[in-house]
Amino acid sequence: MTSEQQAFRAAVQTAIQAVGSDEIRQSVIETGVAHDARLNRALADADLLRLAVPGPDRDPVLVHLLFSEMEKAAMPYEGIAVNLLVAGILESAGTDIQRRQVVAPMLNGEKNICLGYSEPDAGSDLTRVSTRARYDGGSWRISGQKIWTTLAQDAEWMFTLTRTDAPNDSDASRRRDMTMFIIPTGSQGVRIDPIPMMGGERVNAVFLDDVVVSDDGRVGEVNQAWSVMTLALSLERGVLGNSQLAVALLAHTVDWFAATRNERDVPYIDDPTVREAIAAIAMDNQVGALLGLRAAVDRDSPAGVAGSQVKLFVAERYVRAARLLQDLCGPAGLFGQEVPAAAANGLVAHHVNHSPLTRIAGGTTEINRNNIAERLLGLPRAR
Repeated sequence: MTSEQQAFRAAVQTAIQAVGSDEIRQSVIETGVAHDARLNRALADADLLRLAVPGPDRDPVLVHLLFSEMEKAAMPYEGIAVNLLVAGILESAGTDIQRRQVVAPMLNGEKNICLGYSEPDAGSDLTRVSTRARYDGGSWRISGQKIWTTLAQDAEWMFTLTRTDAPNDSDASRRRDMTMFIIPTGSQGVRIDPIPMMGGERVNAVFLDDVVVSDDGRVGEVNQAWSVMTLALSLERGVLGNSQLAVALLAHTVDWFAATRNERDVPYIDDPTVREAIAAIAMDNQVGALLGLRAAVDRDSPAGVAGSQVKLFVAERYVRAARLLQDLCGPAGLFGQEVPAAAANGLVAHHVNHSPLTRIAGGTTEINRNNIAERLLGLPRAR
């Protein structure tokens, strides 16, 4: 790394240490909310959020380092990832008003934005969205429903994909008929309902009932949302986090292995089977870090493909690591934090419950496999 990159990583580590990592990690587990305002402000005060905004004239390694360090420390980074994602989009495709009123507060650690993409009938295939935006004399009226919306309850705005023309049959036509908007979540007609997930996380259903949005809230040209979405999806998969998912899990479990004896009164850490598993997971974690770094700097592959490779590899290995470590912990691996005998203070069971969700969020495993097969390997759509 360059001296600037090394200094940036050291500054991220210092900011994380200053906010009390243990307290924040515990809050995330108890509340299911993968966001902490103290962490946002600490990173913003050190100017690290501004430096990490992705863009063609920015150092992509800084983005990778920011999220790599947060993941390794088990810090909640989802809110920061979305803020930086949208900030990067608005820096290149937004207006001066949007950069002043939306980007600046996000980079100051004061406000958050969430992503309004998926709908009940439009999950990974976003060309199927049905939320409608109708132009009405200088403003837009938006109606529809978004689902699986992470952090909507803590966001000032929702970055929202809408349909602004009648959908046609072809994929190309459906892409042309969409427009992006920034919708203030406090607007009249917005309702946010919580949805609890199997790993304890909270996501939301967001209902939009004739919500009025000024034309200043439109991002990009009318019916040209797909050019905005292409950049957004390429950044979401593997670039803004999701490359070091099992690092904190392994670290906490290794500490437990070192401090705990098995039924033969042998420290777990001395069991050859345990040591082999630790080594295998550590190598997978290193591969994930390298794939994430490659995705950050790759300019040759089709947009989003390198991120899909990260997402696919890391999510699948994370699920496998969590289940393997749970098996090696024995009965203690089944217990949550409420049981004193739980392995690694219940974190093993927590990761086992949480890890399957990473196969879905940010694009399902199946969608990412198709993306790699068709756009990188040149395989036909019908296989």
